[in-house]
Amino acid sequence: MKERMRSIHSQIVGAITLIAVAGIGFMGLFAIKMIENTAILQKVEDASFVARLIHHQTRPSDPSFPARVLDILKETDIGEILITDGSGRVVFRDGSVDSPRGRLMLVDRGVRVYMEGGGIFMGVGERLYVEVSSGGGTRKVLFTMPLTAIKQEVRRTWLFVLFYIVLDAVIITAVGVYFLRRIVINPLKRLEEVVARIAGGRLDERVSVDGVKEITALADAFNTMADRIEEEIRRLNRVNRELASTQEELLRAKTLASMGRLAAGIAHEVGNPLGAVQGYLDILKKGGLDREEEKEILERTIREIERIDRLVKDFLSLSRQPSKKEEPVDVNTVVEDAISFLKHHREFADVKINCQLKPGLARVIINESKLRQVLVNLLLNGAESMDCKGTIDVITDERTERYRMPPGSRRKGDPVFSAERELTRRIVCISVRDRGCGIPREDMDRIFEPFFTTKEGGKGTGLGLFVARDIIRAYGGDITVDTAVGEGTTFTVHLPAEETER
Repeated sequence: MKERMRSIHSQIVGAITLIAVAGIGFMGLFAIKMIENTAILQKVEDASFVARLIHHQTRPSDPSFPARVLDILKETDIGEILITDGSGRVVFRDGSVDSPRGRLMLVDRGVRVYMEGGGIFMGVGERLYVEVSSGGGTRKVLFTMPLTAIKQEVRRTWLFVLFYIVLDAVIITAVGVYFLRRIVINPLKRLEEVVARIAGGRLDERVSVDGVKEITALADAFNTMADRIEEEIRRLNRVNRELASTQEELLRAKTLASMGRLAAGIAHEVGNPLGAVQGYLDILKKGGLDREEEKEILERTIREIERIDRLVKDFLSLSRQPSKKEEPVDVNTVVEDAISFLKHHREFADVKINCQLKPGLARVIINESKLRQVLVNLLLNGAESMDCKGTIDVITDERTERYRMPPGSRRKGDPVFSAERELTRRIVCISVRDRGCGIPREDMDRIFEPFFTTKEGGKGTGLGLFVARDIIRAYGGDITVDTAVGEGTTFTVHLPAEETER
């Protein structure tokens, strides 16, 4: 604001000074030109008077003609002289003048006056040429009259005018600046001070300005704006307080919803190992097993109970990103463990799992038990979509994909400052493909929402896919879906491969 104020001030002062100098300078130039013209005309009149005097008081045929001319000219301010007799013979010469030069200024009964040099924009010339002719047009007398005195007078006038221009410009500028500051700058500064105080929190501040109508109108408009701003700020403060209160209520409701979601998730995830434990207990109940088989069943039951305990603990920290560095995991091994776990699950009694595991897959950085949890959820969903009868294909593969790294992101070895660029990375894919009923188009956008399920009451909580995708995304991956109604669904887990030194 201050810089803008200084800019307005300097521009107006500069404009006032420029107008003053231009106006006074133009008047001074006009006055000097008038003085020049008056002085030149006066000099021409003087030259004409002398010429007429020679013309009337002398006769070319008189032997004393030259002497008479010289007597007349000696009383005047002349330069060079040339006198000829009636036959054109030079009878007297003083100087090198031989003919008139310059612009014709006057013609009057045998008298011609010329001015050498000068003009409208050139100022005063150098000299006047005065030619006096006798009857018949024969030249008799030619003399010059210097204009030095007029040029000196004009020069002194110029100096006076310049002094007058500077003095008047200073006076006009000083008076203009005084009234400018009084009428415009000072009210604007008061307005600026009030704006600063309002910005500092003093909303009741208002500006009072006396002066020209435009400035007072600006002050009134500013005060009106300040009133509306104060009213709006007070309204926003009330709204903020209401929002804060509402936010607290929403936070409490969200906390209760999170607790409910956690409880439902635990119930859903615990159901899988509980189903396995129930299957093992049914086998033990039927009997007919030897000691080694009973020992194996008991060990599997203990592992499932431990898994239930681990699931409960994992759910408490499910929403947090991993805080410790995970170890590289062999995806094929985890897939085989998940399938081995589900072999004894009652829902897989009539389900065949067809594995197509690519050997030599790159390792991925993820918690092994969480990846197993994701695969178990996907396999159980596939079995349920086929009414627990049919074949599920599990395929592992590795591919390279291109992605864009935003500006400021860096990897090991990258330059400190780098623009957005396209990079490549290796991705390990795990596809679980069933031959079930598929997913309707209207449900595709909601399958990863929490608590969304198409299963009958008591058979699902709608948290399996939601939890699975959260786990995979926490490790930089994602889950995609490809489905066709009546033909089946394929869920593909994408995980970035471990980066190795090259």
